[in-house]
Amino acid sequence: MRWRTAARRGPRRGGGRLVTYGLIAAVFLVLLLLRTPLFIALGAASAMCFSLIKPEPFSGLMAQQMYFITEKGELLAIPFFVLAASLMTHGKSAKRVTEFVGAAVRWLPGGLALATIVSCVLFAAMCGLTPTAVVAVGALMLPGLVGAGYPERFSLGLVTSSGSLGILVPPSLVALVFVVVATSSVQGYNQAAQEVAVMRMQEQAARAAENAAARDAEQQDPAAEFMPAWAADVHEDLETPEAAQTSKEQQPAAPQPPRTEPKTDVNLKNAFVAGVMPVLLIAALFSAYAVITGLRSGARRERFSLPELARSARRGVLALALPALVIAVILTGRMTVIQAAALAAVYAFILEVFLYRAVRLRDLPAVVREAGVMTGMILIILAVTMAFNYYLANELIIIDLTDWIQSHFHSRLGFLIAVNILLLFLGCLMDILSAVFVTVPLLLPAALQLGIDPIHFGVIFLINFEIGYLTPPIGVNLFTAGAVFKKDLVEVSRSVLPYLGLLLAALALVTYFPSISLWLVRALGG
Repeated sequence: MRWRTAARRGPRRGGGRLVTYGLIAAVFLVLLLLRTPLFIALGAASAMCFSLIKPEPFSGLMAQQMYFITEKGELLAIPFFVLAASLMTHGKSAKRVTEFVGAAVRWLPGGLALATIVSCVLFAAMCGLTPTAVVAVGALMLPGLVGAGYPERFSLGLVTSSGSLGILVPPSLVALVFVVVATSSVQGYNQAAQEVAVMRMQEQAARAAENAAARDAEQQDPAAEFMPAWAADVHEDLETPEAAQTSKEQQPAAPQPPRTEPKTDVNLKNAFVAGVMPVLLIAALFSAYAVITGLRSGARRERFSLPELARSARRGVLALALPALVIAVILTGRMTVIQAAALAAVYAFILEVFLYRAVRLRDLPAVVREAGVMTGMILIILAVTMAFNYYLANELIIIDLTDWIQSHFHSRLGFLIAVNILLLFLGCLMDILSAVFVTVPLLLPAALQLGIDPIHFGVIFLINFEIGYLTPPIGVNLFTAGAVFKKDLVEVSRSVLPYLGLLLAALALVTYFPSISLWLVRALGG
């Protein structure tokens, strides 16, 4: 960029620097394709950046970033939500929720399919992991769907696809991680933009000093003694505006922090609330398709039984109350998200250990260990991501990328369409948490500069990677369903095609109409 100092501009524009970046990108992609854990792949790329391009002690930087993430209060919610998810996964909640939802809607046209959709969404929300919903709910519902007369391919696609909707429903670990990474990314961009502004001011001051020196030298020119006063005035009137215009054209504006203040604060409450309307939209599309299929196939409907509904409600209402309780205390402001996460963990513990007695006390160490491994994985990836963000901001790469995007995309819709295409492609190759860690720091600053609401941008991210759960070769739900139901990948992939079409339609609507994700947020004062 022309506004950089020569010392900083020189090495970054060299061919050797580009070759080094290409090597780093190649190493990162190869490690991902070899299924290397993300923190190793991203850590290796970050270490290469700091050792080959900007020599700094990477180990010290990592320790610094690990300390910084301890200052982010939102991260305290992660171990609580993960522990609650682990307890619910090992307990009886899936069966009880499925029984209650089935008793409530099985008498409707396509009722058993509707019960599958609702059960998968609720259980995925409770446990926070969509593959777990495929295993726990799908194993219960698939035989019943086929036995009731639904086509086998439709049934397989339904149980494989419905669980992916859970990442939009609170408490969503993916939404929580997005908020943490997004906040860090915006802070890094603002720091880089302020640095660029200071550099620009220094260059302008140096240029003004040079111009002043040139004018002094011109006044000392002996020929000036023979120039009439009126000629000097005309000379100044004619040349000064041109010089000012030329100088203005040659001095590009320094990047600034987002030109408009974000319309919605990037916090966990707003991120949770923003997912409610989109998930209802997608569930409605799935339900409409399920009802039409049930009517066409002549699937069997059951009679409504109030005693059965009351009995299943008594058995399942406590499990259903967990997501409802978390959402209620957050939306009403009774608790912070961290307090709500702690409440969810305590609630799940009491429910599964003492009331349902599905998790024995001697099983708790294994459950806690599983939750600890998951929490540690997320936190170490966050630490590596913070180090990578530091490099992007310190070397002003975020500024370069943002400027490039602004010069090629002059409308919000055009940019969002391009982002959707990119994320759909990445969803075929990366899991959702990996994609959030890698792409949010690069794309969110440009989105803010174009005036796109950050929470709306986050919902678009989540829907894209809901689709990624269902696309080969990395689609986690596809492999999970194939292993659980003994189906090959091609058969499972064909079964989800109609649902992919519905998800793409919902993605287009949410992208084009931001109010779908933001209306409830603003109605609640977010």
